[in-house]
Amino acid sequence: MLVSLSIRDFAIIDRSQIDFHSGMTALTGETGAGKSILLGAMNLLLGARADSGSVREGAEKAEVSALFDIHDAPVAKAWLSERELNMEDECQLRRVVSADGRSRAYINGRPTTLADLKALSALLINIHGQHEHQTLVMPDVQRELLDKQGGHSGLVDNLQNAYQSLSRAQRALSEHQQNAAQADLRIHELNRLLKDFDAIEVDADGIDDLVAEHQRNSNLQRIAETANTTVQLLDNEQGVIDQLRSLQQHIDNWVALDPSMSPLAELLENADIQLSELSSSANHALNRLDADPERIEWVDAQFSALFSISRKHRIDLTEVPQFYQQLQQERDQLENADQAEHALQKALSAAKSQYNDAAAKLSDARANVAEHLSRDITERLHQLSMSSASFVIKHHVDEQRVHKDGFDTLEFCIAANAGQSAKPISKVASGGELSRISLAIQVCLAQTLTVPTLIFDEVDTGIGGAVAQIVGKQMREIGERAQVLCVTHLAQVAGCAHQQLKVLKTQGADHVKTEVESLQEAQRVDELARMLGGEEITDSARQMA
Repeated sequence: MLVSLSIRDFAIIDRSQIDFHSGMTALTGETGAGKSILLGAMNLLLGARADSGSVREGAEKAEVSALFDIHDAPVAKAWLSERELNMEDECQLRRVVSADGRSRAYINGRPTTLADLKALSALLINIHGQHEHQTLVMPDVQRELLDKQGGHSGLVDNLQNAYQSLSRAQRALSEHQQNAAQADLRIHELNRLLKDFDAIEVDADGIDDLVAEHQRNSNLQRIAETANTTVQLLDNEQGVIDQLRSLQQHIDNWVALDPSMSPLAELLENADIQLSELSSSANHALNRLDADPERIEWVDAQFSALFSISRKHRIDLTEVPQFYQQLQQERDQLENADQAEHALQKALSAAKSQYNDAAAKLSDARANVAEHLSRDITERLHQLSMSSASFVIKHHVDEQRVHKDGFDTLEFCIAANAGQSAKPISKVASGGELSRISLAIQVCLAQTLTVPTLIFDEVDTGIGGAVAQIVGKQMREIGERAQVLCVTHLAQVAGCAHQQLKVLKTQGADHVKTEVESLQEAQRVDELARMLGGEEITDSARQMA
């Protein structure tokens, strides 16, 4: 429940600290005293848009904070615990608005986002406004009210998810069928492109070797000339090997005369062996240069084909095989379009089945709630001096209807008098009747809400007398189970409250300010008498109060 509300420099409120009790609290005061300002401050805590106009003239910033006792709000406690914002059984919400219109939000003293502030406050407070009856005729509002009463959020989420899956499956099949008309043209184009690969026989691993061989073939004449010169320098008369062997004879003679020079003979012998191996390898390489012309032609053709494809499609030589595989895969997919369409049809059928199941479950739940809620609202209307009225929620089901809201169309109808058929409230209900219908619905919804604090903002507009007394009793009844804050101009309603707060506007020398006063019993009598009789409080008005 709301324990206290602290307001500083908000609109025309300088400073105000309001303490609240459990049960029903009535907020009263003359028109223009500032009750709407209090609700504006509360809405700011609930995440309403902030602007510089919220800041009291001359002040740097406005600040609104509220302290809640959340021992009986398990959903809110769990929300806080998940985000490590819990503070045992208390919760503080705070909003600060600077004079330039910027705002900051806090939960239990820690900065937070406006989205989180809205999410948490929705678990703590629910506001019923005086103008709700104006939207009551809208089909979407009627459906949301019914689902809220039935606690259908899980079923609605399942339906929304199933509808989205179904929509995706329908789009996928439609796009596939549209693309199928272009498939033949694309297959023809792919076959033309793939023909360019008919001459290529090397795979990805062989491209580097092919490129190297092509490079070698391009330099074949120069390689042959260089190799031939190398062999001549090694093997011809007066070549390196011939001169080495002549040198070897001189070294042998030297060693014969001086055995200590034998290491020189060994070095020269090793050199002879290595040069002989070099000569053999050079001659072998030179003989291999008599390459097969067919091989050269094949290499040239392969390289030319690869290079042509790489240039045409602006890809590297090494990417040609991968590009070929991509073209083949696309052609295979297009040629197997029938199989793909069958798979998409199967996915669509499964999505439709899932949607039908979710829609049917929600429809059954709505039908059950519509019956009970119609009966409960009718009973409340009888208590609100519409004794002959009959409220009916007409529930139409079309299992062929594929819509994000399911199979159902709902319509709030009323028969104002006995014997009349129920017709849509938008066509037969007057403004006053709509106000009472709205109030009856709100009271019925309040019975099942899990939010610990309910605020009713002048929802009793347009009623009076004995009906107002009944409204007050109904709100007090709700106040036995939840905290109720009621902004009202009706003494009969305010008199039913457990606590009464009076909003006062005072005129200073150079400013106007709004204050909130908690009334004691005698003060409550005077305030109720004022509400009944006007500014001059007579003995009869006080006695009636």
